[in-house]
This record gives sequence, structure tokens and C-alpha cells, in this order.
Amino acid sequence: MARENNVRLRGIVLKNPMIVTRGDAQVATVILKVIRPDRAAGDNSGFAHSADVRIMSQDPEIVSEIATWHENDIADVKGFLSSKQVNKASFCPTCHTKNVRKGSLVFVIANYVEKLGSVEDKGELPYLLKKREISNTIHVFGNLLQNPKMLTTFAGLDFTQYQIAVNRKYRVKEDDPKIKTDYPWVKSYGDQARIDRYRLQKGAEVYIDGCLQNRTVNRKAFCGQLYDLEEGYMTTPDGLPVIQKDDNGKPMGCGTEYYWHDQVLEIVPFAVEYVSGYLTEEEAERRQKLRQLQHEKDGGTNPFFNRTLYDTFTPEDEEHGMDPLDQDAVEE
Repeated sequence: MARENNVRLRGIVLKNPMIVTRGDAQVATVILKVIRPDRAAGDNSGFAHSADVRIMSQDPEIVSEIATWHENDIADVKGFLSSKQVNKASFCPTCHTKNVRKGSLVFVIANYVEKLGSVEDKGELPYLLKKREISNTIHVFGNLLQNPKMLTTFAGLDFTQYQIAVNRKYRVKEDDPKIKTDYPWVKSYGDQARIDRYRLQKGAEVYIDGCLQNRTVNRKAFCGQLYDLEEGYMTTPDGLPVIQKDDNGKPMGCGTEYYWHDQVLEIVPFAVEYVSGYLTEEEAERRQKLRQLQHEKDGGTNPFFNRTLYDTFTPEDEEHGMDPLDQDAVEE
């Protein structure tokens, strides 16, 4: 697989950076507000679609530079998109127990940063609009980890989502040397979504010219549910959550089902080039006919039938951030 994973950002620092010490090294984290180029992504996003992008680095020179930044500073960043598994916490609204689960954190690792000045309060939008063509861009090669899935929002907007494996061009100092791949999600809209669903499949290689988008998604949780690293969240044969117990046999949660808000960072394509492993027109048409037949067969039992074209919304989709109630996809 070809290796390209280039992110270019020109944005405004949202708040003062955070510098923490981990072992013998310091890690810098800063959130940059950026804006999309003036190009159609098919999601009817309107005049100025902004994103808040997490930037991180452990490079001593870059950490020293970021440490001098402040809120409303203008920053130029080059780097690459990365991902890692982290613990994410939520709190039960019934008993207020803290519940921790594994989740993916997607961010940009900077290999070049520069402060270019600062803006006055409420001056970030005019500046970003002037610089929008270089404010938020990504170019990346990747291979699909599964078949793409297309859904339709309540607003009637089609979107397709799939995860890709991206080979690293650079070694990340804080990571295990064996980790050589990142796994971001891609979310295409409109015509591009329909074409992606029609022609792509697991293993296909794509080259994406796009931008980054952060989004709030709803995650479902059961308070105190037992989690296994290999099996995931444990349930009984009846599908009920298995509640973890302490050494004295006391439940470590009340079992309440609740939803909590998580933040995701994903790639939104302006254009997708199909490199290899994709379906020919004939193959795609045959698969489309089979999918349509299955869709009609399942229509009476699928609660999301009226909002899906050929795919069924599942709990696994929900875990991956797919959401028929996609608030970022509502027409303006």
C-alpha cells in the first residue's frame, strides 16, 4: 500500500495549550479551530464549516514552540493523522457512577508548527475565511477494513462511512515501534456517498483528497457493565448486560441504560480516487441487485427501513459513530 498521510492546517488556538510530562518526555496538546476549503463535500454544510482539531507532539522543539502559544494565536501546522485506543469516561445519570470504556482517539501529530500572529476577539472567522484554502486539508492513502455502509439521515441526506488502514510514514516516538498503522474513519456525503457504497468493498485501496471534521456522537452504555478486552461488553444469553462486581460481590453499577456524548474526528472527502480492489460497474450492479432484494425482504422488520437505502443500522454501527440522527448533516 502506498504511504501518504499529509495534513495541513492554518487555524486559531482555541485555548492555551496543555503541556504534560510523561516519563522523561513532555507532550504538547492544543486545539486548533480551522475551516473547510470552499469546495463541495456533498453534506450541505453551508457557508463556513469549522472544525476543532486536536494537535499533539512529543518532539522537544515542537513542544517548546507550542508552549509559547496562547488563545487566539494564529498557527500553521503540518503533520499526519494518527489514532490510538484510550480510556473514555462517562457518568451514570442515575447513580453517578463513573464508567470507563475503551475508545478511539484520532488526532494530528505535528511535524512542523509555527505561530504567525494573533487575532482579536471575534476576529477568527474573517481571518479563517481568507485562509480557508489552506486551513483544513488532508491527503491520504488507505485500505478499507470492511465493506462501506450507507445510511440516510432524518433530513434525507445520504452518507457512507468506512474505516481505513493507513500505513505510517513516520515513527511516533511515544508509541510501540510495532505500531505502524493508523485507523481513521471516513464519512462521505451525497453523490460521493452513493458512489462509494456502490463501488468500494473491504480491502479496496483509496486515495482521498479531503478535510477533517469533528462531530458529537451518542454512545450507549449500561452502568457497571463488565468489559472483556477480547469479547467486548459482556451480556447474558438473554442479551442483558453483565454487571461487574467487586471482591465482596457488590455490583459496581446500577445497570441503567444511558447515552453519553463522545467526540470523533473523521475524514470528509472532496474526492476519492479508487486505486485498486474496487468493484467494476458490472460487479457493483450485481451486488446492488442482491442488496435490493435483501433490503425488500428485511423491510418489514428493520425499524430504520425508511431511513436506510440498502443497509441496516446495527449496535456495531452505533459504536463506530454512525448515527441516523446526524446533527452535522442537517441541511441549512
